[in-house]
Amino acid sequence: MEKYATEVEEYKKNFNDYCSITERLEAEVERRTKKLEDLRRNAEAEKLKADVHRLVNDVVATCTRAQEKEDKHQKDGELGVLNANVESQDLALAEMSAKIEVLQFDLVNFRDSDEGKKIFEDGKQAGGTELLELIKDKLPDINFDFLYKEGETAVLVLQPEVDNNEVVAERISSEIEPISEVVVEPTNGTLHSQALAETTSSEAVLEPTVRTFPTQSTYTTVFENLQDL
Repeated sequence: MEKYATEVEEYKKNFNDYCSITERLEAEVERRTKKLEDLRRNAEAEKLKADVHRLVNDVVATCTRAQEKEDKHQKDGELGVLNANVESQDLALAEMSAKIEVLQFDLVNFRDSDEGKKIFEDGKQAGGTELLELIKDKLPDINFDFLYKEGETAVLVLQPEVDNNEVVAERISSEIEPISEVVVEPTNGTLHSQALAETTSSEAVLEPTVRTFPTQSTYTTVFENLQDL
């Protein structure tokens, strides 16, 4: 009996050990199961995060493409407006050039007409020939057409073969004694030069205004308001 009692006690002890091991194993299984669930949730969270980032990038790229397309349309529209303005300005310039050519042709015809010749003679009688000869003497390389007087205004018409009328105006102001200064002011594409005069006579005032009209080959320069020559 004592032997059996000892074996029973040993079996009980072993059973308790097995139960303890089983409990530890169950706890370990539960811990590892929880860890696996945490890892799975973390993996799902990372995947979800990646999906969100991908969606955000897709939205940003779509918005960027849409903005670039809108900017291109706007620039194309602005370029169209600029091209239309350039075409309009080219047309206006062509019309102005045509009018200038007509005016120049009319001026040549007027110069050769009886009335033009009469005005030229009146200019000679008004003393304009002296100034004309003075300018021709000082500036022999500039071709002057004629000088005439109409009322109180004498007009000197010339056609210098130069591209820069400002140089001509500067030469006139520096080399022709009655004219002391020339101020050049470009206005609306037409060059205006105002010359101030210094004369010994208080009654003789020389205030020419220079206007240039560009043509295809020459510049026509008109000096106006040569008063009391």
